[in-house]
Amino acid sequence: MKYKLDVKITAKAGVLEAFDYYEYLRTGLGDRFIDYWEAHLDNIKENPLHHQKAHKDFRQVLIKPYPLL
Repeated sequence: MKYKLDVKITAKAGVLEAFDYYEYLRTGLGDRFIDYWEAHLDNIKENPLHHQKAHKDFRQVLIKPYPLL
């Protein structure tokens, strides 16, 4: 069964803000952050029922803080 992944606009904005921050710290670090983020999204798509139920049929996952280096 294929599941739909709904990433909230505020989460997307936060990811873009984090990208800018990491790129400010070091060129290329923002791209590595996006790869980190997308790997988590892929994991959610592959194992959606593994994650915590937040409300009715909605599940959520909190990712670990991204390392700076």
